[in-house]
Amino acid sequence: MSGAGEALVAVHAAVHDDLEARWWRSAEALTALHLADAKVRWADFAAALARHAEREDADVLPPFFAAGEPPRGASREIMAGEHERLVALAGDTGRALGDVPDEGATRREAIDVLDQMLRVKHLLEHHGIREQELVYPRLEGLGDEVRARVLAALG
Repeated sequence: MSGAGEALVAVHAAVHDDLEARWWRSAEALTALHLADAKVRWADFAAALARHAEREDADVLPPFFAAGEPPRGASREIMAGEHERLVALAGDTGRALGDVPDEGATRREAIDVLDQMLRVKHLLEHHGIREQELVYPRLEGLGDEVRARVLAALG
């Protein structure tokens, strides 16, 4: 996925595409009322999201902020806050999904959880755009060492 010649923006987009695909697998299972499968798939999505946020916090954001004053809309508070909010929302959604019985769940119960899942999806999309437009383009010009570290975090 992360070859040396690939733009960081493209590699980041591929990571977010993978997260979105994981989200959809859980949503599709939920809407089909395959609750046990939806729970497994949501746990997979939430774990991948948490790993991605952790890697960005550790290896992507430090060189981004070390490069100088961040652009408007990409402050430390915003970037870290969105990561924290995403992981917390995914956890809350997983707990809500866990409360729905595997057998005999109503469509209303599924829709209530789907609403929570959509909040996670929308925040992830918004956050991904912020990173695509503000964070990753800035990282492109910071040298081979930073690039290698960022690629490893995304890989």
